[in-house]
Amino acid sequence: MWPQLIVLLALVLSHIVWPFHQDILAGDNRGTASSYNSSWTPEKLYEWWQIPAIPDRFQVRIYGTYLQNPDKQESTKTINSEMGVMKSYMCGIDEIDATYPKTGKTTFLTMANPHYSCSLERIKSERWVARALKIRKDNDTTNVVNNLCDRILRNHWGMNIGVHRRLIEPGVSLKQLPNEIWNNEEVEVLDVTFPLLPEKEKNPYQPANTPDHARVYISPERSYWPVRIDYTLDYKYEGVPFHREITVAFEDWQEIDGQVVPLRNKTWDHGAPTVKYLPSGDCLMDVSNWDAPFPMEQAYLTYYGLPEPEGISRGMSWWWWVVIVALGLGVIFFWRKLRA
Repeated sequence: MWPQLIVLLALVLSHIVWPFHQDILAGDNRGTASSYNSSWTPEKLYEWWQIPAIPDRFQVRIYGTYLQNPDKQESTKTINSEMGVMKSYMCGIDEIDATYPKTGKTTFLTMANPHYSCSLERIKSERWVARALKIRKDNDTTNVVNNLCDRILRNHWGMNIGVHRRLIEPGVSLKQLPNEIWNNEEVEVLDVTFPLLPEKEKNPYQPANTPDHARVYISPERSYWPVRIDYTLDYKYEGVPFHREITVAFEDWQEIDGQVVPLRNKTWDHGAPTVKYLPSGDCLMDVSNWDAPFPMEQAYLTYYGLPEPEGISRGMSWWWWVVIVALGLGVIFFWRKLRA
């Protein structure tokens, strides 16, 4: 089952591009020149492109559809997933429900609290099984929670793609191309070429951090954020060179915490040759419970019917405090009745 988890995570974190041999073309949706703005520079694009801040706490659900065999152009078989992410101070939960055509529904869950982090698995809605457990020190819990939860938002919003970060490197060149039509509106197209990096500075497990070339699509309706990014990667994995071309598009914009962010993310990669075909990943974020109180008890093993690690004491859950307060009020009321 864990090989399936690896495949699912590779799909869910679809911007972390794994090595595949098929080259792809990121899109041939070219238009003719109309409006033209030659004032763009790498520095101005970097300043215009406002990366959103990751909040200290949030709750989201992400519904994803991923092609089961994206290297085939007309592939239509899909894997559906539902991911719930909850983050609060010192606690975080990341739960993925995946439905496979042959094996049915499987749930993977990772949690972190001030005492430990743990990975669980539940097959076909049966009991939970612990797969990994690590006792934490107080000073590293915050980093664990941030890494657990923040990466989901970063991936969904394209923040793990190194295009923005590399814009301020020396030697970046930018050229404005003729405008194009994307999603029935005219957009500006900026072609960006980055200086070549030594192979030792590239991470073959996360090649999206160091793109070699990109096209950034800017809509007049969207301030401070592209509506689409095409980027290319050239890297080596186990000594084998790979060339990848990827398209990521953002839709369904909504204001959250004073920031306008996209709720929908579509990705064409893993061999999908053009954006005319189904996206290899289509993810929609539900933020209806964004500010909901964090259910602290769900960040501990006892909630899932499993024992706590030896030496770990949670103290009393919130509902115990409710019981104690209720009993106390009952005693006071009874005492007053007797005096009366």
